[in-house]
Amino acid sequence: MKIEQCIAVITGATGGIGAAVAKKLAEQGAQLLLIARNEDNLKALQAQLNVSSSKQHHYLSVDITTQQGRLDVISRAQT
Repeated sequence: MKIEQCIAVITGATGGIGAAVAKKLAEQGAQLLLIARNEDNLKALQAQLNVSSSKQHHYLSVDITTQQGRLDVISRAQT
């Protein structure tokens, strides 16, 4: 499978390793679902990646340490 055909779900997307992985995967052509708790930082990262990428990336602001947060990620990833 080619990365251009993939949707990558990245948790902790707004900081450190998560942000670096998001940027690298976007450069390589993957579509991203960015996950983190801080919506302002997610919006900023999404905007940056959408400008520098041919794909439209999405985000979800949730706390994945909660069951509801994990269910929200699964639900969003399936749409």
